[in-house]
Amino acid sequence: RKWVGGEVLRALAYDVPIPGYKTKNTISLRLWEAKAGSEDFNLFQFNEGRHESSLHLHSKAQQ
Repeated sequence: RKWVGGEVLRALAYDVPIPGYKTKNTISLRLWEAKAGSEDFNLFQFNEGRHESSLHLHSKAQQ
């Protein structure tokens, strides 16, 4: 198998503390959010009225 292509996204990690039941211990749950960079926004398509296609990578990163 060979991996071909892909998209580069920014990943932001959020650590959420989860308290234990009847104890002082906690564990961390790491959640991730994918974001497209601002350079992935196509201003030319946006100005031409093609708003959906200009935000293609942003909406794909949200899925």
